[in-house]
Amino acid sequence: MICSGRIVGNVESSGRVTLTTGSALTGDLTASTIAVMEGALMEGRFKIVKK
Repeated sequence: MICSGRIVGNVESSGRVTLTTGSALTGDLTASTIAVMEGALMEGRFKIVKK
């Protein structure tokens, strides 16, 4: 999943989640791989899980 906008709510993915520059996530994020680009905003908790 690639987030390039604004998400309000929790996100769960069995794969990779990328927060791009200028994106914003308000909520908890669960994924097997997380990438946060410079300039992305995140308010919540990260959780890394095995595939």
